[in-house]
Amino acid sequence: MPGSTVNTIPTSITRSSPWSRNGSPVTTVTQPALPDGGDCPGTVIGHVFRGSLGQPSNVDAALVIGNGTREARPNEVLAIGQVQGVDVTFPGDHVQKVGRTTGRTTGVVVSDEFSLAVHYPVFGPMQFTRQITVRNDVQGQPFQAPGDSGAVLVNDDRELVGLMFAVARNASGVEYGVANPIQDVLRALDLRTTIRSI
Repeated sequence: MPGSTVNTIPTSITRSSPWSRNGSPVTTVTQPALPDGGDCPGTVIGHVFRGSLGQPSNVDAALVIGNGTREARPNEVLAIGQVQGVDVTFPGDHVQKVGRTTGRTTGVVVSDEFSLAVHYPVFGPMQFTRQITVRNDVQGQPFQAPGDSGAVLVNDDRELVGLMFAVARNASGVEYGVANPIQDVLRALDLRTTIRSI
C-alpha cells in the first residue's frame, strides 16, 4: 500500500488526543500500545490520516501516517515476509496473521459471509455483513484476541485477504477471528496496492 507499512506492530489509537491541527482533533497512534506501557506524547509514532467505521463501508479500518520514529518496511508482514499482492478468500482457505496479543497464528477460513454487531464504547453498536471468520489450526486456541485488531490476514501465497477487527463466539463457545475483506478496506480508505519485488 503506497505510503503505509503493512507489518503488524502493537499500537494504540488514542481517540481523545490533546493535540489539534487547524482546530481539528488529531487521533494519535502509540507504540508500544497504551496497555503495554506506551504513553502520549512519549511513544507516539504517527496519526490517523483516514479511517472508516461501520456502514456504508462495512469496515473498521484506519490509515496511519508515521512520524518517522519507527523503521517502515513497506509490503512486509512481521514474521511472515514480503506481501505478494491481494486476493479474496473462501471457506477452507488456510490463512495466518501476526497480532499484538496472540502473535503469529494460523487457521482456516470458516465463512466469508458472516454478519455481526460490534459494540463500540464511543459510537455504540455497528452492524457488519459479509465478513471473514477464521478458526485456529490448534483446537481450543483463539485465532485472534483483543489487541490483535489491525493485523492483516494473509493467505498461503502471502497475499493480503483481510484486516482483523473482532472476535466472535458461537453457541458452543468456540471463538473465531473476524476480518474485513481486504478489498472492502482498500475501497473504504481509497487505497490502491503497490507490491514491489525485491
